[in-house]
Formats: sequence, C-alpha cells, structure tokens
Amino acid sequence: MDGKYSLLGVILKGDNSAKDDGRCLGAIKLFNSQIREFTLEKFRDVMKKQLICFVENLQFCTKEGWGICSGLENILKVGDILSEEKTIHVQWNQCEPKIAVRTASGVVIGFVFCGLQSKLRALRSLITDQIYDEGRASMQEFHFVEQNGWPVSAKQENSLSVLDVCKGSHVTISTERVLLTQTRVSPETDNLPFNASTTNKSTVTTISRKRHLSFRSSKDLERISPADSSVGDVTGSVKQILISYVRAEAAQHALRLKQELSALGFTVYLDVHEIRSGLDWQDSLNYAVSNCEFFVPLVTPKYGETQWTNREVKLADVLGKFIIPVNFLENWPPKCLAIQFATTQYIDWKTQTQINAELSEGSTTATDIKVWDQRHIRLVACKIKELLNKAREKAQLKKMSLVKRKTVVKSCTLVEENNEQASQCNRDGCPLVVICVHINQRELGVEFAEFIRGMGYEVWCTNTGNSEHRLDCGGWGVQERETFQEKADDAGVIIAVLSPDFIHSRTCQQQLYYCEQRKKVVPLLMENVQIPSWLELMLHSNTYTCVDKGDYQDHLPTLLQKLLDPKARQSPNAELDEARISYAVKQLNKLLRSSLCIYICGPTVCDNINTNTIKALGQVLCKFDDVTVVTGGGYNTEYLVSHAFLQETQKSLKSHRVWHVLPERDRKDRTKDYPQNSDGTFQVISFGQTYFCGNSLEERDQIVSKALDICLLVIGDADLKSVKLAQKFSWNDHYVIPFVVNKNVDSAFTWQLSQGISTEDCQALNDTEKTVEARASVLRDVLIRVQDNLELEHREEASQEVEMSPPKKVPRESPSKCGGTSSKKTTLKTVNTIIL
Repeated sequence: MDGKYSLLGVILKGDNSAKDDGRCLGAIKLFNSQIREFTLEKFRDVMKKQLICFVENLQFCTKEGWGICSGLENILKVGDILSEEKTIHVQWNQCEPKIAVRTASGVVIGFVFCGLQSKLRALRSLITDQIYDEGRASMQEFHFVEQNGWPVSAKQENSLSVLDVCKGSHVTISTERVLLTQTRVSPETDNLPFNASTTNKSTVTTISRKRHLSFRSSKDLERISPADSSVGDVTGSVKQILISYVRAEAAQHALRLKQELSALGFTVYLDVHEIRSGLDWQDSLNYAVSNCEFFVPLVTPKYGETQWTNREVKLADVLGKFIIPVNFLENWPPKCLAIQFATTQYIDWKTQTQINAELSEGSTTATDIKVWDQRHIRLVACKIKELLNKAREKAQLKKMSLVKRKTVVKSCTLVEENNEQASQCNRDGCPLVVICVHINQRELGVEFAEFIRGMGYEVWCTNTGNSEHRLDCGGWGVQERETFQEKADDAGVIIAVLSPDFIHSRTCQQQLYYCEQRKKVVPLLMENVQIPSWLELMLHSNTYTCVDKGDYQDHLPTLLQKLLDPKARQSPNAELDEARISYAVKQLNKLLRSSLCIYICGPTVCDNINTNTIKALGQVLCKFDDVTVVTGGGYNTEYLVSHAFLQETQKSLKSHRVWHVLPERDRKDRTKDYPQNSDGTFQVISFGQTYFCGNSLEERDQIVSKALDICLLVIGDADLKSVKLAQKFSWNDHYVIPFVVNKNVDSAFTWQLSQGISTEDCQALNDTEKTVEARASVLRDVLIRVQDNLELEHREEASQEVEMSPPKKVPRESPSKCGGTSSKKTTLKTVNTIIL
C-alpha cells in the first residue's frame, strides 16, 4: 500500500448549484492507493467510521455536481469524483428531487418534492397543497411557463411532465391571464338545441362523455358530472402511494401504515382521508389509482372479494401500476387474485422468524392479523421504501418508466376513454373471443370454438391446452396463469360456460375474478345450475343464455356483434337503474341517522328458535345508546327480534327506533313470507316505522346492503335468501355478524359468512353449548368493537374535512336567476335527467 495519505473533505451541497454553497461534514484520511482503488460503496463505510457528523440518507455527486444513484457506487472509484480541492460532494438523497417554484418576476415562493417524470397536473396539486394558502392564488389562477417563455394550458398539463418546464432546479409559474382566441360558430351550428338565454352563440363548448364503471356507489348522486364543464377540478392532490384495503378487516392497519410512510417522506392516498363531502367516491378513487406511482394493497382474507378492493386492484393492474402487496395470508397468492398476482413480489406483514420469536415469548396474538404492532408496521414501511427506490433506480438505469406493458383496454369498463396511461387501440386482425370452460366440458368447448370461428372471430379456449389436467389437481401453475392473463387482456369478449364443475372449480373461479370488470363477460348457463351469490354479485347479470336449449346459436351472434362492433353503442338503462338505487341508498342513509344502525336478517321459518334467545338479542341491542334496528319486514325471525327489541326499549324508556324496509311492489307472490297485497304492493308493518324503496325484493336487498354498515345474521336453518343478503353486505365491505339459534348448523359455515370480526369471536358467538346469556355477552362486546371502529373512521373523516377545504364549484346559470329563486325539490326524475 502506498504510504502517502491525503485528507479529503466531505461537503454537503446546498440547494444552490455553486460549489462553495454547502456544509462541511468533516475530513476523511485515505491512502493515495485507496483513493484509486476504493469504490464509493466502500468509501461510504469509511465515512461512517471517520466522520463526526454522518447521515445515512446521502447521495454522492460528480465533480460537476450531478447526483449518482446507488447502483453505480460499486463501480465508480473515489478518484472519479474527487475534486482538485480534495473534496467529495454529497447531497440529500430525497425520494423525489426538490423543485423550487418561482414566479415570472423571479421571486421564489417555495419548493416541493416531485419526480421529474410526473405530470404537471401532479405538480400543480403539490404546489396548491404545500405552498398556497387560503386567500392566495387558487389552483385555477396560475399557469406554468416553459423554458422558452410559452404558457402551458390546463389541458396540456396532463401530457407534459415536470422535465418539460423545469430549468435547473426550478419551475416558473405566472398568474397573468392568457387571452385565448374564441372560435366562431359556423352558420350550421346556430340551430343547436340550446336555450338562447343561457348559451353564448359566439363560442361552442365541446363536452366529452366519459365511460365509467358498470356499478356505482351511493355517493354518485352528489357526483360532479363529467359533462358539467362549469365545475372546477375535483380530483384533489396527487399522491405517490395509494393504500388499498378492506375496511372491515384492515382500516386501522391502513391508517398506521400511512403514518409510517408519510414519516419516510412519501405522500399517501387513503380513501378515509381523501374522500370529502361533495366528492364522488368512484371518481376520486379512479383519479387516485390513475395518478399514483405505487399501489400498496393490504391483502387480508377478504381482499378482492369486496366491491371496491376488487375494482381498485384491477384498475391498478390494467394501468400498469407498480404493485407491492402486503400479505396477511398464510398461503400466497390469494384465491380470487391468483391469476393477477401470479408473479407479483410481496411483503409479509410479519416474517416467519418474527412470528416464531413471538410464539417462543408466549405471545397469543403472534398470528392474529387483527393485531399489527407499530414496530412491524415500521419495518414493512421501510421495506416498501426499499423496493420503491430499487424500482426507481432500475427505471433510471434502463431509461424506462415504471409502467409495464400497456394492456388493450378498449372493452374494459374500468378505464375511462380519455385515460392516457392505457392503450385504447384495437388489436391487430380480427377480435379475439376467450371461452372459459371446465375441462370436463372439453367437447362443448370445441363446439363453441368452431361456432364462433365461423362468425369470423379469433377464438382461444381455456380447456384446449396441455395444462388443463391440473385444473382439479391444485389449480394452474404460474405459466398457465400468465398465458391466461395475456389472452384475457387481448380479448374483446369473455364467454363463461357455467356448469356445476365450473362453479365449484377454484381455477375457473379465478378466471372469472380476473375478467370481471376488466372485460365484457357473457355468461352461458347449463341446465340445472344454481347461480351462487358470489357469481351474481360479480356478473351483475339478470339474464343468462341457456346452453342446453340450443337457443344460444340464435342469440350469441347478435350479442357478440353488439359487444365487438366499434360502431355499436350500449343502452344507458343499466346506469339509470344504478342511479335509481343510489338515490334510494342516499335517502335511506338520511333517514337512519343513529350512532348504531343494525340490519336484522334471518330465516322466515323459525320453528327451532327459542324465544329466550330472541329476547336475549333484544336485550343486548337495547343496552346501547341511540340504536336503530332495521328489518326487511318479513315474518318470523326479523319480526320477533325487532318486536322483542321494541318491548325492551319501552321498558327501559329509551328512544330507540325500529324501521322496516320493504319494496314498493314485487311481481312475484311473496305472501308466504311478507305482508303483500294482491296487487303486488306491501303493507305497513303494525309496529315501528315502514320505508318503501325498490321495485322488487332483490332491489330492496341491494339498497340496504349498500346503505347499512352492520348486518346481524340470525341463522336458524339453511335459508339461502338471508345468506345471499349477508354476502351482499360483505361485497359492499360492511360488517356481517352471524348468530346461530339452531344447534344443527355447522359452525364452520358461520365463519365463512362473518366479515369484520375475528375467528375467536365468531366461534364464541356461535358456540351453542354455551348459555344464551354468555353468547349475548359476547355479541355485546363484538358490537362495541365494531361501533368503536366506525366512530374512529368518522372522526378521521371529520378531522380531514377540517384540514382540507372543499373543492370550489362555479355555479351554473339557471333560469331561477332571472325569475327569482326556486324552491322545487330535486326528484328522481330530475336526477335521471341530469345523468342523461
């Protein structure tokens, strides 16, 4: 080794590009031979030992001041970056570069952390949130300026990146108004069907319709329509990370993980924080998934089996987002997302080593996913940061974005037509039709394939490959799942042949879970097949073409032509039906304003139910403050429980309420189970209050399962109607608490139906060997925990609404401004008109 040594200074650069602008962290003693031989990675270890003030989160810089990514530290030598003054320059290694914001006059008003590849729309949201205060220039009152001085319009912000306007380490904004030339209306447009009093004929505003999901939430009636060009931006802030989770299983985990990730410098989107009053859940969530950089799903047992998690994770996959699941399951991948997560790298909520260590210490909650210690959450957050940094470095080295290959999504209901992150082009050649059929129906699959090929379409069938023998032997492997992904992504239509074998096959179920909402699914029903509730919820179909009758040869060609022909347009009837249901949900929520609102669901035949059990349920519910018990207005179980509750309420002199929700009418004869009149309408229940909504019992069930947070499922026998209703509550991410009143019911059956309560609570609640009083006590404890969770969520929402000002709406001109104010109430008819 060369005996001569040198003292090297380590300078922490400031934000100014000048080399003398920085802070000395100390001196390093190195032999001259070490300067030539040591890599930067090894020099970092030397810094840890010799520097008085060493910080982990540092990045080496070249002599010119350029940042060096960690992937090059094991290649470059110390001598490569050593300046003539014997100094090594370092800078803070931020997750995102620091961007200064400067006005056109040269005044720096602040800075934000934002990726250079981020869209200007994302940078605008960061500037608005972190720099501008209320009373100063709003989001609509400034525009970006390019390096050559050209102004950037609002529409161009969705296509231009920060790199396009960044000069050095700053961007320039201007609050000066830009005068835009108005387009003259051609003579042919003078006859447009607009009201002359509200339309200026000197300009024409082009309104583009967006394609939305085939389902909607109860908040859609307050949505700001995409056709409403007078409304300002409602998208909110763009975040780097979106956390997706099942509310009934992981709401607290998501809140605490967000805190840890925020502490590490990330901006995190969480629905309970970001969905504000007046904003539509669907629009806001669609925007968040489309504009986030990383997608972090908390994969608990029910993840993907609820409406919103099912939609979010598919949208993230369709848009090619970088997905990092946090796994809470014993076995990977999850049953309903096995195809999507076939090759996805994940992070365990706890490693097996950590679990074993806790078990050796005598912990009783080591494997309980309801209990996630803060130290484990912090470790997971650090692992997420590590993976994200590696992904970014890999993308920078390869000069490519983090987005994977674009999926052909022209037939995907998840993606809006104007979304630039997804390809809307048709595939080359004729359209592809994928047929999902069980291996036992191989001959039927061949028949279908030949029939559809005869119509001029390309066909791929799931049971014609060599791997199909694995269907009943543990399911598909990774290779088969990847092949199905590619074919399904490329398809225009998916045909599912629903046979008994198909419905009970795990692999076939995974195929439907993957395709639902991504593609148009055409269900073909074989004879004597009972559609399970999970399939009804996914397919959203009331009509099925029967294969055995042979009429599919008449109906299928017309149906495929409607779905695959780009000139065809679908009827808005489905959207109007959903709008009507959403309106009823909103009205029911307004009506049932209680701190604890419980829907009682049970069998109509209750010969095996003990009256003491019914009385105990009424007593437990009555002990809470401000309770509303809701039933479906049926005979027997629901009637008995609600009546017992009302009697206990009268004894205790409390102001609890009982509501019965019945449809306006039903075409079928329901007189056996419900108080139905001869014309199909329903009677008012003799006690409590009655609310009528929906045009059938099925619609009524959709409304209550969307509106109410808690379903108490009283199980007396294998009543399929009540079980299906409980599963609808689960699909809408609400709590389901099963309570067995018949000893002959299998306890495992109750655990499958439960949602939002632990396995131990479910077992204790439905242990029929215990006394009624003991089980009632367990029910009370479960309801207290559920109520605490709901109240905590509401407090979080309220705290965020105080911190975040609601979006501004520009009022539209209306005839009432000319002729005085109108007191006319909004009706269902007017709502439908707005949607149309």
